[in-house]
Amino acid sequence: MAKPELTQLRIKIRSLADEARVIRSEERKAKTNRQTALVNSLCLHRTKVVRPEARCALLCYAFLRGMPYERVEQMPKTRPDWRRIRKMIERFSDASSELELLDVKTRLEMWIDGA
Repeated sequence: MAKPELTQLRIKIRSLADEARVIRSEERKAKTNRQTALVNSLCLHRTKVVRPEARCALLCYAFLRGMPYERVEQMPKTRPDWRRIRKMIERFSDASSELELLDVKTRLEMWIDGA
């Protein structure tokens, strides 16, 4: 059975993907109605807010499942937001004590160094 924390993270990932899909659909509608300001606003939200959040969530999921970073992102053009990923890992990891959380943070540092 899947861990509840990973299930919640998978739901977050799917929600972000759905949000991007809906925004893209609304962009197309706004383009046909020649609403340039709306198109620009939606595009910026999708690329500057939703996309980085989805990337962080996917990297967090990969880390929690024990995947090596190199397998997830072979040639990234930009550095991930490690601070955001660290917060997500703290939230979605099943570490119940400070000692377990410290172990997770140590493993994350090793994972980042391997990136």
